[in-house]
Amino acid sequence: MANTLQGESLPAGSSEEDLAARLLAPRTRERFVIRIAFDIRRLTPLYRALRPLAAALLLSALPTAGLAVEPASAVKLQNRNGSPFSLESLKGQVVVLDFWASWCIPCRTSFPFLDSLQEKYAPQGLRVVGLTLEDNEDAINAFLDAVLVRFPIVRDPTGHAGDVFNVVAMPTTFLLDREGRVAARF
Repeated sequence: MANTLQGESLPAGSSEEDLAARLLAPRTRERFVIRIAFDIRRLTPLYRALRPLAAALLLSALPTAGLAVEPASAVKLQNRNGSPFSLESLKGQVVVLDFWASWCIPCRTSFPFLDSLQEKYAPQGLRVVGLTLEDNEDAINAFLDAVLVRFPIVRDPTGHAGDVFNVVAMPTTFLLDREGRVAARF
């Protein structure tokens, strides 16, 4: 029995690499997505947990044909210094939006990976944004002093962004396509 995705028929049991090669080969400007998936796979201990992210990155290069939703325009965020930050300003880039909290142990382990992901693929248009719903500046600062990252950290102490994105646990990560629509949720 064949799996069908975006009009492509693949034999049952095809690997992600086979899927990526068949679906993305004609899209040379999106080939970096394949490299991201392979980098995720090299992190064997994290691979099983992050495998959905790799698949979503591959699929983000494909047209979403009405499957994605666009909540990014509905949230008002702030940089750590209090200045406004807009997810809409990142349109044209693939965005990994990571909801995190200072008390979240898995967030501490995922931040270094997300930081290296952005460092490696920023030239190809990948951005990582960390979003906290906390209003405790001391807790946020203590977390970020212990876990150094170079990607932008923004906040929404009102929690409205959590409601818009239906976040019920930390961490929760979203993949936003180049139009700012949610392509995947983890």
